[in-house]
Amino acid sequence: MAPVHAISATLVALTASAVYYVPEQLKPAPEVETWLFFDGVCNLCDGFVNFVYQGDSTGRIRFGALQKHKELLERLGVGRYAEGGEEAMTTVVVIQGQE
Repeated sequence: MAPVHAISATLVALTASAVYYVPEQLKPAPEVETWLFFDGVCNLCDGFVNFVYQGDSTGRIRFGALQKHKELLERLGVGRYAEGGEEAMTTVVVIQGQE
């Protein structure tokens, strides 16, 4: 029987690799624009954005603070997440293409 720490290390390694693996059918087409909007004054959001930015080796994701992109969010139908909306600064919004 394998030692408990060896089993734990294996589970951690498998979990970590699963986090970085994205099946091809879930990846957007290269021409699809991806935006990640976040609360620009939230330290937790900033940490998450930095994590995503570091993992975006192709540089395909564009980032923007919810507070600075109100017009774009409204045009895409998610203006309620912009500053002053009913769900203002409560979440991170990802838009791929027009969805």
